[in-house]
Amino acid sequence: MSALIELSDVSKSYDIGNTFFALKGVNLKVNEGDFVSIIGQSGSGKSTLLHILGLLDKPSSGTVSFDSNIVSGIPEDGLATIRRDNIGFVFQAFNLSPNMSVSRNVELPLMIRGVPASERIAKVEKTLAMVGILDKKDRIPSELSGGQKQRVAIARALVINPRILLADEPTGNLDSVTGTAVLNFISSLHKDYNITLILVTHDQIVASHAHRTIHIKDGRIDSDVSKAHHANAKKNK
Repeated sequence: MSALIELSDVSKSYDIGNTFFALKGVNLKVNEGDFVSIIGQSGSGKSTLLHILGLLDKPSSGTVSFDSNIVSGIPEDGLATIRRDNIGFVFQAFNLSPNMSVSRNVELPLMIRGVPASERIAKVEKTLAMVGILDKKDRIPSELSGGQKQRVAIARALVINPRILLADEPTGNLDSVTGTAVLNFISSLHKDYNITLILVTHDQIVASHAHRTIHIKDGRIDSDVSKAHHANAKKNK
């Protein structure tokens, strides 16, 4: 199976008086339909890895391929087009426009793509129904709970029908009960729609929802384990 996203010997360095390597020689493949969690402590490199996987940043060395095409060397406007058409992002802080209604927040990516207004309305309502908050479409973010805000953020990411969804600490600003509900919903997206998911977290419980867990430490992949591997290991004990 060919990888949807592949990193080959990727390093990322920053000049902060001396050279600091946030990533060091990372090799990683994510196939279509994977549900991957990336776990690591603060400063481990997981956010840098997410930014490179999401084509928000370029490596200092090595190559990034998307759908079997090397993209790490193309100009920013080309990367922006790939992101716009293929990648949905969900952030810890929701990043919703506070003065816009739920519908308008979700509609924004479609406006950027130039989708006609009549199509936008139908797509927005379908997506809001999918995440269970169509009845909140005329509310503004301040009128919503944390879990509802995160569902709006997920709807905004899904409305473009992305090939891959990247979630950066999606439960970080939520209480444990709401966080569990959001995680269960994200997991259901993978199960019901076979969306490729990459979830970044520092929490082992959050990471356990994924089918494959990548531990990153000091800018390197420390382990890469699937649930099938765990199951086989337990059988053989």
